[in-house]
Amino acid sequence: MEILESLKDPLIYSVKTNETKESIAKKFGVSIQNINTLGSDDLLCGDKIIIDLKVKQYHIVKPAERLEDISNKYNMSIERLKEINSITQIFVGQRLLISC
Repeated sequence: MEILESLKDPLIYSVKTNETKESIAKKFGVSIQNINTLGSDDLLCGDKIIIDLKVKQYHIVKPAERLEDISNKYNMSIERLKEINSITQIFVGQRLLISC
């Protein structure tokens, strides 16, 4: 992963071939709302985007939700979701950190 400029938060990232907002969000463990495409929703190879890594977003677990459902909703891996919340399982009403 190439980071052009790290300002701790946010960072400027250079888009690679075939990358989407969703794939970049998953790569950085953030939601797509944390990605600023600087006015265009169409990403092209070489475009510079801003990724806000500092924004904290939470999700409250609803009945019948699974880790897989939540990780898919926020475009992150189950492993990342478990890691940032220090969990192995979830329960209804639990507040999960989605991005930090």
